[in-house]
Amino acid sequence: MRLFRLACEYLISMWVIRPGPVTARRRVAAHARAQAKRETSDRLAYEFTPKRYTQVDALPAVDPAIGMTR
Repeated sequence: MRLFRLACEYLISMWVIRPGPVTARRRVAAHARAQAKRETSDRLAYEFTPKRYTQVDALPAVDPAIGMTR
Protein backbone atom coordinates (compact mmCIF):
# COMPACT_ATOMS: atom_id res chain seq x y z
CA MET A 1 0.00 0.00 0.00
CA ARG A 2 2.82 2.39 0.82
CA LEU A 3 4.50 1.74 -2.53
CA PHE A 4 1.24 2.50 -4.34
CA ARG A 5 0.87 5.81 -2.47
CA LEU A 6 4.48 6.75 -3.29
CA ALA A 7 3.89 5.89 -6.94
CA CYS A 8 0.75 8.07 -7.02
CA GLU A 9 2.57 10.97 -5.39
CA TYR A 10 5.42 10.64 -7.90
CA LEU A 11 3.06 10.56 -10.89
CA ILE A 12 1.14 13.59 -9.60
CA SER A 13 4.36 15.54 -8.99
CA MET A 14 5.58 14.75 -12.52
CA TRP A 15 2.21 15.73 -14.06
CA VAL A 16 1.78 12.27 -15.53
CA ILE A 17 -1.73 12.04 -14.18
CA ARG A 18 -4.02 14.34 -16.10
CA PRO A 19 -6.33 16.78 -14.30
CA GLY A 20 -9.97 15.88 -13.85
CA PRO A 21 -12.71 17.31 -16.07
CA VAL A 22 -13.62 20.10 -13.65
CA THR A 23 -10.02 21.26 -13.35
CA ALA A 24 -9.52 21.07 -17.11
CA ARG A 25 -12.76 23.02 -17.73
CA ARG A 26 -11.68 25.75 -15.30
CA ARG A 27 -8.27 26.08 -16.89
CA VAL A 28 -9.70 26.21 -20.41
CA ALA A 29 -12.31 28.78 -19.36
CA ALA A 30 -9.69 30.97 -17.65
CA HIS A 31 -7.45 30.80 -20.71
CA ALA A 32 -10.35 31.61 -23.06
CA ARG A 33 -11.37 34.61 -20.92
CA ALA A 34 -7.80 35.93 -20.93
CA GLN A 35 -7.51 35.51 -24.70
CA ALA A 36 -10.88 37.20 -25.28
CA LYS A 37 -9.92 40.12 -23.04
CA ARG A 38 -6.60 40.52 -24.86
CA GLU A 39 -8.27 40.31 -28.29
CA THR A 40 -10.94 42.85 -27.30
CA SER A 41 -8.31 45.23 -25.97
CA ASP A 42 -6.23 44.90 -29.13
CA ARG A 43 -9.20 45.57 -31.40
CA LEU A 44 -10.56 48.53 -29.44
CA ALA A 45 -7.37 50.22 -28.25
CA TYR A 46 -7.31 52.74 -31.11
CA GLU A 47 -10.92 53.79 -30.37
CA PHE A 48 -10.22 55.07 -26.87
CA THR A 49 -8.83 58.55 -27.02
CA PRO A 50 -8.66 60.81 -23.95
CA LYS A 51 -11.89 62.48 -25.13
CA ARG A 52 -13.65 59.10 -25.40
CA TYR A 53 -12.48 58.14 -21.89
CA THR A 54 -14.08 61.33 -20.57
CA GLN A 55 -17.34 60.51 -22.37
CA VAL A 56 -17.42 56.97 -21.01
CA ASP A 57 -16.71 58.18 -17.48
CA ALA A 58 -19.68 60.56 -17.78
CA LEU A 59 -22.14 57.75 -18.49
CA PRO A 60 -24.69 57.07 -15.75
CA ALA A 61 -23.74 54.38 -13.27
CA VAL A 62 -26.03 51.81 -11.67
CA ASP A 63 -26.55 52.38 -7.97
CA PRO A 64 -26.45 48.87 -6.42
CA ALA A 65 -28.60 50.02 -3.49
CA ILE A 66 -31.58 50.80 -5.71
CA GLY A 67 -30.73 48.77 -8.81
CA MET A 68 -31.18 51.79 -11.11
CA THR A 69 -29.18 54.61 -12.59
CA ARG A 70 -29.25 57.95 -10.85
